[in-house]
Amino acid sequence: MTSNKQIDRGKGVGIAGTIVTSGKLLFQACQSKEILLLAVGLLGSLIPSGMLFLHKRFFNYAEQIVADPSQTVLMGIISTLALWSGLMLVQWVIGILEAHAGRLVSARINNYMMDRMLAKIASIRYEYMDTPEVFNKLEWVSNELPDRISGVVYSTIGVVSSFITMGSVGALALTEDWRIALLILAGAVPACIFMQLQNIEGYYRAQLEAPEMRQQWYVFRLFTRRDSIREMRVGQYSKYLMDKWAELSLRLRDHRYKYIRKYYFFNLLSNISGYATIGLALWLICRRIMDPESSAAIGSFVLIYGVANTLQGTMKSLFSDISAMAATGKYLKDYFNLLQYDSEELRAEGKSIPKHADITFENVWFSYPNTDRYVLQDINVTIKQGEKIAIVGENGSGKSTFVALLCGLYRPQEGKITIAEKELPEVLGLMRRATSFVFQDFGRYQLTVADNIRIGNTYRELPDGEIVTAAKRADAHSFIQEMEEKYDTFLGNLEKGRTDLSGGQWQKLAFARAVIRREAKVMILDEQTAALDPISEAKFYREFRELTGDRTAIMISHRLGATKLADRILVFHEGRIVEEGTHEELINKNGLYTQMYEAQAQWYTA
Repeated sequence: MTSNKQIDRGKGVGIAGTIVTSGKLLFQACQSKEILLLAVGLLGSLIPSGMLFLHKRFFNYAEQIVADPSQTVLMGIISTLALWSGLMLVQWVIGILEAHAGRLVSARINNYMMDRMLAKIASIRYEYMDTPEVFNKLEWVSNELPDRISGVVYSTIGVVSSFITMGSVGALALTEDWRIALLILAGAVPACIFMQLQNIEGYYRAQLEAPEMRQQWYVFRLFTRRDSIREMRVGQYSKYLMDKWAELSLRLRDHRYKYIRKYYFFNLLSNISGYATIGLALWLICRRIMDPESSAAIGSFVLIYGVANTLQGTMKSLFSDISAMAATGKYLKDYFNLLQYDSEELRAEGKSIPKHADITFENVWFSYPNTDRYVLQDINVTIKQGEKIAIVGENGSGKSTFVALLCGLYRPQEGKITIAEKELPEVLGLMRRATSFVFQDFGRYQLTVADNIRIGNTYRELPDGEIVTAAKRADAHSFIQEMEEKYDTFLGNLEKGRTDLSGGQWQKLAFARAVIRREAKVMILDEQTAALDPISEAKFYREFRELTGDRTAIMISHRLGATKLADRILVFHEGRIVEEGTHEELINKNGLYTQMYEAQAQWYTA
């Protein structure tokens, strides 16, 4: 369980700031007609005072017609009922308009803010993903944002609406007795205070529970993901994971039970206070009615009863909206804090890709965020344009980190990386456009087959023929042709008639994505044949030179037989390049490379 010390208990945006922010969001995200509909809805705030006035008038006429029937009194009753019916019709129309505007505004504001958040997540510096507090905030905001943010606009409108209702209804109460009006308002104060405390604690409670809820839903998703279901069934892990789910559910239930029990008692006290106040107000108005010198009548009793219920209800609604705004202000703070994180600067993205793009690592040292251990130490290497490089080494030796720095996902603490004699940060956008890749954890996109390939090159329009050519070069065309809808086949289970692929077929599509970016000068291959069958793997290696062409190819592989294809091999050990050369040169050195090669070779020789 996350401790209180880990929760940011600083102030949020604040009530005033939340109102201003919600107003800006409303005008930025919504069209003028939707804002106009919301404004019309505010007119409905005057209806309660009008209804109460008509109730008083009706019961006063009813009292008169019993005592002294007359045509004038009867017409008064009829006209009052007609006005009441008209007001009810207006309220009904305004309610429909409000509901329609509410759906539109909610969708627009959610989409607007989610678009901004997705744009930030898509561009945020990658090293933030290795920082737990930032990653937690990313999940926290993305999970809570859709349900919370549109509410801030409604809360702001609700505050304005409540003030209009309170002003108009309060004016009616003042016409009867100002002391009764103040008494009714005072009776709602305890409920408002408890509501404020409850909303504030609810926000912090949600933050405290967020890590356990993420764990709980992670366990739940294991039961619905195809890549985990098979192992769970065969290994009989389901019972263990179900127990984990139950344990987390029990802990969350216990936390919430204490919270609910505490505020159930407080809410009971506030309701008793409110009802007692209404009773006292009605007793006072009864005394006035019984006073022969008073002009109060039965209509005054009905009015005060209606005013008491309306004012207390409106005050609770007002403080509820204010409390919600205070809490949502904290969510807004988290959201805007997220938007403040540094984004990658994709510089030089629009420049022409140079013909020669030599890569140089000069005195590069790197450690991951929040760690003191250097994963790479004093890396010095130059990779010439068109050179084929193999990177080998034990697990944890720094191979993948080397490639991550080359892709600009991280920045070294010391030293520099240059591309075509330009420091990488100055040409990061150009480097990304000039690089194609197949990572070990390649994407399996639930899109059509064609889109799974097309997504590899979004820098230009790709004709269908080029997509087919890329698939053929990646040895994917043959299995695609066996599908009923061929390149239009939707992969995954998001649509009816799901079609899935084997690991090797998915990897071939990943390689087709790399091939389709034919203007790329650098191709990065991280265990690019790990999911392929032996025949497909052998075919890939036979055609390796043709597939990579004049590109610089950087290949990470644990299968050292593939290193014979490389012009040069870099051997990593504990974050350093300890050996460098061709396969024959390294074998003759009889060093670490030779040990690794012979350890694998013994399994392939009699």
